[in-house]
Amino acid sequence: MECDFCSIKERAIIRTEHALAFLSNRPLLEGHILICPKRHIQKIDEISEDETRDILSIIKNLKPALCKSFRATGFNFGWNENASAGQTISHLHIHMFPRTDQDIKKIGHDPRQDIYRPSAQRPLANTSSLEKTAELIRKHL
Repeated sequence: MECDFCSIKERAIIRTEHALAFLSNRPLLEGHILICPKRHIQKIDEISEDETRDILSIIKNLKPALCKSFRATGFNFGWNENASAGQTISHLHIHMFPRTDQDIKKIGHDPRQDIYRPSAQRPLANTSSLEKTAELIRKHL
């Protein structure tokens, strides 16, 4: 049985030979992206050099697009490994959060406080909103 990330087709922003990036359906901030290897692995110890290269390439390509799309001036990155660390989908994935100087005031908290909170506690984004966000980011790639 495939995990949710192994079968991602919608919400995809970038696909390479070994990795992909897609919008979180439970975003902490607008433009909250998940980046993962296509191959199903759970831990960073299992990642190949090709997967590492593709993930870093995706991050480098996304940064300018997220800066243009959301006026980002900074980024938070993180991953949770194993359930004890808050990993709810057992497929290695890196969270990428575009940040601005104003977003803490706008949303009332710092997303770094929530990165280890299980995603089930956050509301699902509506499909239309995710599609618009994906279009905006793709426009700036």
